[in-house]
Amino acid sequence: MDRKRKVLLVTTLCFLIASLTVVGVFNYRIIDKEYDKLTITKLDEVAFIIEDQEQINGIINQINTSPRKYNPQNGFRYDHTNLFGALTFEKGTEKKVIHFVIPNGHVLTKYWEIEANFEFAKDPNVNGRKKVLSPSF
Repeated sequence: MDRKRKVLLVTTLCFLIASLTVVGVFNYRIIDKEYDKLTITKLDEVAFIIEDQEQINGIINQINTSPRKYNPQNGFRYDHTNLFGALTFEKGTEKKVIHFVIPNGHVLTKYWEIEANFEFAKDPNVNGRKKVLSPSF
């Protein structure tokens, strides 16, 4: 009986550790610092500059809490479409750049595709400063 109890305890402990690891990996914060400026570029043109802390925190929260898929491919997965943009978070001299895909608004990191579905990424022609022409294919 003592051996069965040890095996059950070890099995339960391994399952618990594996479960907590999986939950932690899929729920860790992609952006864990506060930033005071966000520059959104679409098709290599500045679309929006946001300095409102509440809006920046809302975008960071959307990135951190959206569903994500593990996608460990080398290189930028959507560079063949030429329809992507960048979110540049800044605080002083520190910068963090994250890319997103137009038109689905998904955020891309090295290992994750985050289904943030940003509205500003839906149309490449919608721009805060000026109209941007779609690239011709």
